[in-house]
Amino acid sequence: MSMCHAEDMISSHVRLDDEGREMASTESELASRNPGVAVDVIHGLVLESYRRLTPARIHSYLPILITREVQAELRVRQAA
Repeated sequence: MSMCHAEDMISSHVRLDDEGREMASTESELASRNPGVAVDVIHGLVLESYRRLTPARIHSYLPILITREVQAELRVRQAA
């Protein structure tokens, strides 16, 4: 394995770890904002949104975008 390829793999794993922490933090924040919603529902909505948005080139805004999408979905569900 070339050094460049190894560095890319390490960088990829670090990014995935960072994104995992960010998603956990996003879920926690959403759960605290929405105490009447089951944690597994929030987790499912976050995963759904994350899967939809991960093809984006810039991942810096994922937590904000996911939070907005999940909040919007929860408002729709509450109104129904």
